[in-house]
Amino acid sequence: MAKNGKAYEQNKAAKVGETIKCACCGKEFVKKQYSQAFCCGKCKDKYWNRKGDRHKDPEYHRHYNAEHPERLEFVRERWLEKAIPGLGRAAREEREAMREYMQNERFREYVNESAYDWDGDGCYVPLSVQLENFEGR
Repeated sequence: MAKNGKAYEQNKAAKVGETIKCACCGKEFVKKQYSQAFCCGKCKDKYWNRKGDRHKDPEYHRHYNAEHPERLEFVRERWLEKAIPGLGRAAREEREAMREYMQNERFREYVNESAYDWDGDGCYVPLSVQLENFEGR
């Protein structure tokens, strides 16, 4: 019984008319439609149900974002454009700091560690200021 994502990916890459094995039960069949990867609907449901319910997983988005950092970059860019019209100097610096946060693991660790040191006084330190501190400027 094939239960891995490799069989699924191979079936997705196969051309219509090729003989492939079901990514769930291993049964051989002829691919009739470009997106087909399973021999039947029951196997499709069984395969995806084994993967778990993303709606019940509180960590789903964190894991997804970790696998797709380009998505976070896009979302942050869009948020900045809407939140800060005109993008002045301070906004550009904040945007650059966010980009650095996404790409530099050491900076990300620095920011995340300092978040645990918060004393509860309600002080907010912009990411651009944290980047300056991190770089020693």
